Amino acid sequence: MRAPREHGALFSAPMVRAVLAEVEPKTQTRRILTRSNSVLDYDGGPLKKWPGLDFEGRIRSDYPRAFSADAPPMHGPTGVVSLCVFASDLPGYKPGERTVHRIYPRVRPGDRLWGRETYGYRGTSSHWDSGVRRPFDEVFVEYICDGAKRTIQRPPDDCPGLPQQRDRREGESYEDWNDYLDRWWKRSTPAIFMPRWASRITLEVTDVRVERVQSISDADIRAEGVTVEAVRELLGNNIADTTPSALWRMGWCAINGQDSWDRNDWVWAYTFRRVA
Repeated sequence: MRAPREHGALFSAPMVRAVLAEVEPKTQTRRILTRSNSVLDYDGGPLKKWPGLDFEGRIRSDYPRAFSADAPPMHGPTGVVSLCVFASDLPGYKPGERTVHRIYPRVRPGDRLWGRETYGYRGTSSHWDSGVRRPFDEVFVEYICDGAKRTIQRPPDDCPGLPQQRDRREGESYEDWNDYLDRWWKRSTPAIFMPRWASRITLEVTDVRVERVQSISDADIRAEGVTVEAVRELLGNNIADTTPSALWRMGWCAINGQDSWDRNDWVWAYTFRRVA
């Protein structure tokens, strides 16, 4: 059995707030099967090895006989759910081929997800806050979705993921350069670029399932943190149908696109508990 691993996971602003909620927090997340979050037939198998298995990096959703299974294969990780696909449903194989390929999640129970969200890297060696000068090595991370701030030790200049400001250009006045620095320290960085050291969310995965996106139950929709307020924030308009299934469909389409819903994509359904 392999040692637990950490994986970055993108979260939108409404979902970050759902994870951090004191009452009925978000405890599930679903992600479309892709090359980056799946392995094939054995621990580490490259999906690109198999023709017709995916399109645009996503696992195909139109296999007529695909099914999920918990039984361990001969050469795969034990006790891990998998999506089973018949080779005869893949291009390049003979009709009636009885081989079954298994697609496994990279994220397993016991692994940890660290949340990636939009953030700002704040502070300078001469930063003043309410008349108090911050020490040279003190900076903070601001989380844009709720304005929360966390003071951290100033990372070294070669720290992975550290935003880098440019040097003063030749001929540039100090006034213009200071204006640039002021804007630089106030900018926001998209969630995809958040490094591990800036994250405030750590989640321990307790269960992984594979299912169709439309197969979710009302209880799981609540566990996903889907609310009228969260979906309204994503869509930016009023919502007529507020049933759990309608909210789930609208929220999913807003993030993953209508095509994903229409295909009824296969997804990894992760259940987790927050540890930080």
